Amino acid sequence: MSTSASHTSGSQKKPTRFESLRRNAADHRRKRINRGGALDVQMCHDMLAALPDAKKHVGGPENVEIAFHMDNLVTADLNGKDGEKSDNATEVDLALKENQVKPATEAGEEHLDAPKEPLKALYGPFLNYMDVDLDQDVWTGNILIVYHESRKAPKIHVHNELDGGRFIEPIILDRNISATGYTAVRYDLSVKLMIKPPKDLIDAADADDPQARTARHEHYETGNPSVSAGWSQKVTYTLDPTSGGSEVSGGQQFEFQVAAKEEPWHWSWFSCNGFGTDEKEPEKDHDGIRPLWKDKLEVHSKRPFHLMVGCGDQIYQDDLFFHCRSLKDWLNIFDAYERESYEFTPEMQAEVERFYFMHYLAHFGQPVLSDALARIPSLNICDDHDIFDGFGSYPDKLQMCPVFQAIGAIALRFFLLFQQHTVKSRARDEKLWGGAGGYNFLRLMGPRTAIFGSDGRFERKKTQVCDPKTWDLLFNEHLAKLPNTVEHLIFAAGVPVSFPVLGVTEKIMNIVSAIRRWSGFRKLFRFSGMYKKLGLAFGEPSNLDDLVDHWNSDFHIDERNTLIERFQDFCKQRSIRVTIIAGDVHCAAVAQLRTQGDFDRASKHVYEVPPLQDHRLMYNIVSSAIGNVPPPKIVLKMFQWSSSRRPVKNVKQTTEGLVHVFQHDVDGKRNKKGHRKIMARRNWCEVDEIVPRYLIEAPTDDKGNEVQDDVVNRKGVVRTTPELSIFRLRFEPPKNKPEVKIGVYHVSIPRLVVGEKAEDHPEIVKLAEERKNLGVGLAEMDERVADCDEVEKTEGASTEGNKEPISEELKEKTFGEHVHNPGQTSNETRAESPSSGAPLTRQEPNEWPGSPRDNPGPDAFYLPPTAETLPNRVSQPESH
Repeated sequence: MSTSASHTSGSQKKPTRFESLRRNAADHRRKRINRGGALDVQMCHDMLAALPDAKKHVGGPENVEIAFHMDNLVTADLNGKDGEKSDNATEVDLALKENQVKPATEAGEEHLDAPKEPLKALYGPFLNYMDVDLDQDVWTGNILIVYHESRKAPKIHVHNELDGGRFIEPIILDRNISATGYTAVRYDLSVKLMIKPPKDLIDAADADDPQARTARHEHYETGNPSVSAGWSQKVTYTLDPTSGGSEVSGGQQFEFQVAAKEEPWHWSWFSCNGFGTDEKEPEKDHDGIRPLWKDKLEVHSKRPFHLMVGCGDQIYQDDLFFHCRSLKDWLNIFDAYERESYEFTPEMQAEVERFYFMHYLAHFGQPVLSDALARIPSLNICDDHDIFDGFGSYPDKLQMCPVFQAIGAIALRFFLLFQQHTVKSRARDEKLWGGAGGYNFLRLMGPRTAIFGSDGRFERKKTQVCDPKTWDLLFNEHLAKLPNTVEHLIFAAGVPVSFPVLGVTEKIMNIVSAIRRWSGFRKLFRFSGMYKKLGLAFGEPSNLDDLVDHWNSDFHIDERNTLIERFQDFCKQRSIRVTIIAGDVHCAAVAQLRTQGDFDRASKHVYEVPPLQDHRLMYNIVSSAIGNVPPPKIVLKMFQWSSSRRPVKNVKQTTEGLVHVFQHDVDGKRNKKGHRKIMARRNWCEVDEIVPRYLIEAPTDDKGNEVQDDVVNRKGVVRTTPELSIFRLRFEPPKNKPEVKIGVYHVSIPRLVVGEKAEDHPEIVKLAEERKNLGVGLAEMDERVADCDEVEKTEGASTEGNKEPISEELKEKTFGEHVHNPGQTSNETRAESPSSGAPLTRQEPNEWPGSPRDNPGPDAFYLPPTAETLPNRVSQPESH
């Protein structure tokens, strides 16, 4: 309890002017809401001066709390010294300084501590990625800075090898934002591309690609798959340098890497970067969001990322309704019809704008996260928590009510500003497009990979995810313009497209949603005091919006299945593989859609079409959350129980299901049967694009001279690779086991070779037909065998001649990081290989490499089982 609210024995302090003003303001709001009258302007100003706007606890060593005060919608001067009244300072501000207390809260609530850190005069830099122009060989991006009027816009000097040094002029995006005195400016970057990377590529097998390592061990050629070393063209930018010219000194310096034109990209993605309102002490219980951001920066320091994709919920805005007092009053209107017809007031406007703005500054400006945002170019999509929980999935009357629509418009303004570095009037000209209210994008990640970011929130209704116009624009216009060099399309969706269905639960909650509007229902529970205990958010079942969010919801299943069919047709026509990345569900999983004609227990694990030639094969990789905590165990069990492979209704010859990725937990302990498809630990995903080495590096002789006998021209030699990318899911270890490090699980995405591409690469088609499981993904990811408790294994074989990683950083913990658990029994023990947790075996994906039974040599490994070693496994039924 703060000083102003404390009591002395036998006496009570006289309320200060500030406390009286605060109480009068609260009384005025209650009276206005009850009578539905107009808002008194002067009282509104007095009341706003008494409100600690945009108050928010954020992560960081000091658990910084941000608050500021205003008079007539103008902030106090940040440079005002103690005891001096600045031009903009209010009497309320001076009273706060004099008494060193926070404003009084509503009766019965405790006072909050004063801010531990004042508002800063400058926030940023925040680095954003735009696109690459393959015709002009130019990379484009930008830097966002938010600064206070008490200082000037910072000067930014940029330097890279091909373009030299230059100063960048700022573009003003938003001035005096919400009358806070802050201005947002953007600095546009243009970097000329190198054609080839300055450093040698890394062999994909040395980078722990399971497909490449299997090919190496089985001694068949797959086009020398390679990944980027990460150290590409360094771009340095300096804030407020002390001297000009081509060489600058002083100031604050940052750097990032731009991939060469033909270089494979090294990138990452994440989701759910915050905590819900049910987490009371995230700093104490989980060390905030920092642990995995530290891991990401550590990986980046060893092999820099070219891009970082946010798959939704980059910030959690759910506290909006707890910190904006006018919204708390609105929530207290019991009658649903009155609440849904209530007009959005000027008081709400001021509080909501300031909450979003100040929360973005606090969240993006916190330690560790701000370092990543300044050094890795970002590209983000929106999900519900970027607005508030469940936005878009509520019934139409609630979703379209004035308060929800106004909040959505304000959330869009700040999403565009902080996550897209633009404003609404410029967005359409800056490669953001869509149907009614949507902001989608399609960008290139070099010549071979493209990414489509869908807006699944600002276009969303309870009965649709995206506007039909958006899908037509995507397939008829934007995808048609992709260069012929593109082989891989990443579909960034906020919510998984393929994930277990909880249909019965959703139906029950929809019934509750329907009857809760019945007046008898409301009266019954209102007077019994149980209304709030039923978990009704905005009068709706609190978890119904999460179920309606899903593509498998009854409201969206037709839209989803039509989308799957359109992607399948696109893949067949263009020979481009589609991979879906998504978050939202606070756990990790890998779903697989593939061709399956005759579906029964005996054939459900048979690949009817070789993966390299299956245009229906799509992986949906789910990585969630980098910050938030896993869902309750009962929810995870329900997901596991409903994760079996099943036909996709109304989509021809297609089945879907989760695959057995997680045979072991991060500590090496084997997961129980039925718990190997979902990992409930905080996580993020690292990705390497894979290319055949000959595309980047010409062959050389013993003296290092280029030779004309290129592998391209040698008939019968495999000229391409069976995989397109490696996805590495990286998991936080348990807090009670400090000896356990980051756990890494690998997924290889297979190339698609159909149509004209099959004619151009007959050697890879032949290889695919001979090895029908080639390219299946995660160390062959054989569900057929993963269903069995005991699996047959072939004898270990020597890896003599197997190359060591070619760069020193690969010997560190950049890739796999599993450690031996002394508490395991002998048959569970896994020895650690030099490059650690790389999955080598089809029967046990992500098993520790080097676990021989009899002769535990350092390079021993298990060969994948063949049809001869597993003759009776095809008909093995799946068990759950």
